[in-house]
Amino acid sequence: MTAQQPPNADADWELPELPAVDDRQLRRAIRRGVLRTAAVGAVYVVIGSVVLSIVVQLVLAGFDRRGQLARLATAWQVAHPDFVAEESGSGPTWLGREESLDVRLRASPPDPAAVRVHLSTNLLGHLNYPTVVPESAASDVLDSIGLESRPDLKSQERKSLARLPVDTTLSAIVEFTRPLDDAAMRQWAATLPPLVANAFAFDGTYLMTAAEHGRHAFFDSPVYGWNQFRMFHEDGHWTAVSSFRKWVSELHASDAGNLHKVGISLHRLREAAAAGLVHGVIVTGLEPAQVTRLLEDPTVFAAHVYQIAFASIP
Repeated sequence: MTAQQPPNADADWELPELPAVDDRQLRRAIRRGVLRTAAVGAVYVVIGSVVLSIVVQLVLAGFDRRGQLARLATAWQVAHPDFVAEESGSGPTWLGREESLDVRLRASPPDPAAVRVHLSTNLLGHLNYPTVVPESAASDVLDSIGLESRPDLKSQERKSLARLPVDTTLSAIVEFTRPLDDAAMRQWAATLPPLVANAFAFDGTYLMTAAEHGRHAFFDSPVYGWNQFRMFHEDGHWTAVSSFRKWVSELHASDAGNLHKVGISLHRLREAAAAGLVHGVIVTGLEPAQVTRLLEDPTVFAAHVYQIAFASIP
């Protein structure tokens, strides 16, 4: 029996012939692989984004960022007493929250032209600078509250009012000769005709500031507007001053930066609350005769009319 011979190690080894590959099929396969990988990656990115957004909103809820934005929206209105603001929307952003306000000039009838103001905070609770609103017809008056001392101002205002038709309605900033505290404010309101007293009590925006308010930064509001129905409380006698003080007492030193961005100095705001003085009232819907009657009161220094609404022609 013949022994089996081992294979020759020196023999040439050849690669078997591979089947022909279609270049188009190869490119399509590569393309499908790339698209599949991209699709899987996109799914992971979307899922990760959703999870991150949920986590961020849970963190924001834990820090009461929604309540913080509501307080800042109130602060914006306090810093802009010549405007009326209505919330037009609120909700989460990528890393924070946003609230939108439709603001109109405080006038009678309401100004149809609204400006959209955006207030947004980030994850750390820092407020971005809000939308800048244009200067209103009342801005110059608000800047000069308590600083003007023209002896002929009342006579000029009476002449202007006398030229107006009786069926017009006015929006005006009523400035007091001296700032009024709570007791003086009640006494003065008791002397007004019922319709005028109701306009001040229910629709009036009280201008609050410290006794010496002429020194303020350029960006800060010179006076702060407050409506006594903006915050209800049960601590003692409820008035515009007491509700204003209640709101200011809930602000903290950590709010100073955000308040500055809406036009409020926390230091001056606390001074205004401590002083408890009303320097004037913004009121709308008065007739020329009613404003003329106010000018006869020595408590009133001036009634600065900044908007006139003429009756429509039938």
